[in-house]
Parts: sequence; C-alpha cells; structure tokens
Amino acid sequence: NYKAALENYKVALQYFEDARDTSGYIRVKNNIGLIYQNMGEKHTAKRYFEEAYQLSIKKKFQSEEIMALSNLGAVENELGLHNTALIHFRQVLYYDSLSGNETYISYSYNNLAEVFMNMKAYDSAAYYFQQSIVLKRKLD
Repeated sequence: NYKAALENYKVALQYFEDARDTSGYIRVKNNIGLIYQNMGEKHTAKRYFEEAYQLSIKKKFQSEEIMALSNLGAVENELGLHNTALIHFRQVLYYDSLSGNETYISYSYNNLAEVFMNMKAYDSAAYYFQQSIVLKRKLD
C-alpha cells in the first residue's frame, strides 16, 4: 500500500529532522522518491532524489550521494532524460571504481548499458553489458 508507506515515511522524515539525523533524513527522502517512482509519479520522485542529492553534497555524505545519484539516473532514464542519466550513472561508476567494489561496478555497467539501449546506441550498450557480464562471472 503506497499511500500508507508514504504516510509512514513522512512521519519518519519528521523524526529524523527533529533528531537532526541528516543521514537518516536523506535516506528517507530517497525512499519516498522510490515510492513515487513505483507509483509512476516520476517527476515527483525526481524532485525527492534531487533534494536528497543536494543535501548529501552539502553534508558530504558520500554513500547517500551515491544512492541519490543512482536513483536520479534511473528515474531520468525512465523520463527519457538519457544524457542526464548517463552523467549521473557515470558519477556512480566513478565512486564504485574508487571503492573497488566489483559488484557495484557491475551494477553501474548494467545501468549505463540500459541507458544506451534506450538511446538506441547499441554498440555502447553491448560494451557495457559485456563489462557487466565479465564482472558478474568473475564474482560467481
């Protein structure tokens, strides 16, 4: 039930704000955005992701920034904002590469491939899908 989830998250948002827990506040903003995205309200979702992203930058919370960037990329891809989605997914890939987490790097390659597929840039999509497959096989 999306409506009940939104109500609960909005209560949690107030709680985290009152507790001055900015990290929790940002995570709840992202979660609210995900609910709106699942409801098909992509522009509202994008607004929540952007708010989470801006606050994470301001407070220098890198993991929350990465989460918001990934969510922004996904909703922008759905909205047809492919160039912006690529920018955000490339930022996520950059952070994933710095961390060395090959599982996350594989996810980032897959996300980039999906955007290129939607852009009908099939050679680029194939390249990133292949990179993702190579890493996934390595991890299995």
